[in-house]
Amino acid sequence: MVARVEDRRRGHCVAAARVEDGRRAPFLREVNVMDSVGLMLNLINPPVNLARELVQWFADRGVQTLMLESDAPQLVHSGLRYVSSFEGRARFVAALGGDGTFLRAARWTAPYGIPILAANLGHLGFLSELGSENLFAALEMALGGDYALDTRMMLQGRVEREAEAVGPLPVLLGLNDLVIHRGSNTPVLTVHVQVGDVPAASYRGDGVIISTPTGSTGYALSAGGPIVHPGVRALLIAPVCPHMLQERPMLVPGDEAISVTLENVSARSSIEVDGQTQLPLFENDRVVVTVSDAQAAFIRTRDFQFFSILQNKLKNWRAT
Repeated sequence: MVARVEDRRRGHCVAAARVEDGRRAPFLREVNVMDSVGLMLNLINPPVNLARELVQWFADRGVQTLMLESDAPQLVHSGLRYVSSFEGRARFVAALGGDGTFLRAARWTAPYGIPILAANLGHLGFLSELGSENLFAALEMALGGDYALDTRMMLQGRVEREAEAVGPLPVLLGLNDLVIHRGSNTPVLTVHVQVGDVPAASYRGDGVIISTPTGSTGYALSAGGPIVHPGVRALLIAPVCPHMLQERPMLVPGDEAISVTLENVSARSSIEVDGQTQLPLFENDRVVVTVSDAQAAFIRTRDFQFFSILQNKLKNWRAT
């Protein structure tokens, strides 16, 4: 586990590793940190009043709030500044919304090792144990460095295409899952899956989900996949509405690349990452999915337990 511990005497933040007995062993690298914290909001229904209160709360403590220019103009406040990236600027990022907001925050922060403090304002929020009622207490904890870090494996996907007329295709980064689907009102998609150098499965149906352990409580769960503890380094492969009942989800080692080739691709077939980033697919495309070097990191209270949060969320799910 990794935590960031502020050393106010020297005016910078030291990255530290948490060891079994609770002591901290510093890494060799020290990270310069400004008195700034990032803020990301739900894009569809931004909690503007709570966000404005939070920005003022930070300003009263001498901390500037940063928001992304791509999210502007969600909020206007004298204590707020818009930036192109959080890289090298934010101690952590406070994300207010639901799991969709937290997934978006992970893509903006994981490449730079910036942790996320996630406050759930939605219905389920599997990625957060916090709500608006304990948000400010958690922020005090985060500013004081008194927290644990929950690191989560991410995946990355790339499309290999025979003719890339428009140049190289982007590498897609995701915390939950990468989904290949046929599109609406289109023929059944045939998907051939290879794990490492070995053919593993062929599916005929609506598509296939490749999920991280974190994503196992999302779309993959609806497709009949298991719940996987986030500490397991593995990828989950789950067919979507397969024609044959014996075609079941599989859990494969995280150090193996998963390659997917497609047949019967239509003009509406696509690849989608975390339900937010989309790329069209064409016949003979090959999709390669691997574990990313980037990891998402969530700020947790020291008594955080994955199974306790999971049971609580599932109870709430059944109640809705």
